[in-house]
Amino acid sequence: MRERGEIGLEGYLFVANHFFQTMQIDRARQILPALRTLVPNLLFLQELETIDDKTERETSERARPDSGETLNPCDVVAAVSLIGKLSHQLSLSEFQEIIDATNEIAERDSIDSLSTRALYLRAISLSSMARLDEALSLIIKLRAHNPYRIEYLNSQLIICRQMASQLAGLLESDSASSEQVTALALKIKTHGALNQETHLRLAQWHAKHDAGVQAATTFECFLELMPNDPDVLELILETPPVPALQAVLKKALGHLRRCRNSRPFDFRYWSGHLAKIQRS
Repeated sequence: MRERGEIGLEGYLFVANHFFQTMQIDRARQILPALRTLVPNLLFLQELETIDDKTERETSERARPDSGETLNPCDVVAAVSLIGKLSHQLSLSEFQEIIDATNEIAERDSIDSLSTRALYLRAISLSSMARLDEALSLIIKLRAHNPYRIEYLNSQLIICRQMASQLAGLLESDSASSEQVTALALKIKTHGALNQETHLRLAQWHAKHDAGVQAATTFECFLELMPNDPDVLELILETPPVPALQAVLKKALGHLRRCRNSRPFDFRYWSGHLAKIQRS
């Protein structure tokens, strides 16, 4: 699949996990450096890198229960009643009503076992109302309270995907400032991951805005992982040839020529922008 260019960024994450789970540690670690550069803060990578280094401390942290709180029965009844009401409102897509109903809880700026569900429903509502910064901030707090709750992690990744859609729009806009793009990309990379196309589009954007070295680093990583992927080759080779990119563009062109020679009837290497590149 690597030779045919039929494995993407998500595929390499799967392969790395497979190698780790089957104790092919050395093979897995050959892939991780490039993945770490592209998705530096992805929790999944952190787990892979420590999969053979579990400690008693980590075990005890995972087993830590939500205990130590003294619960007032009246508070429990009130919390259950509120959660029932909020859940019904969520089923009706009454997102603003949920936000209004949980303002007081959010203003306390503290999380306990009685408030987590209400705050989680608030985070979903904020996300649905496109108030993504607030939603992400709240999910991060919930994960700090309970880092192993899978629904919190899933929601965090969903919010980051929503932010990635915003970033894709900024990259297509002529009015987007460097500060906007850089801040949003950093936030996504800190708390989630960009997909393959957005990664490459961001690198193209950097190349056009005097950050050719940063673009070259991204392109090098993708060529290391997916040297024969026609989509990767096309996005790299359609990037304006700024000086910092000369070496990586030459490398991508070499991969394209080898793919054409070895698979002359594969139309993917002769379509789109690649069609403008003459065979030599």
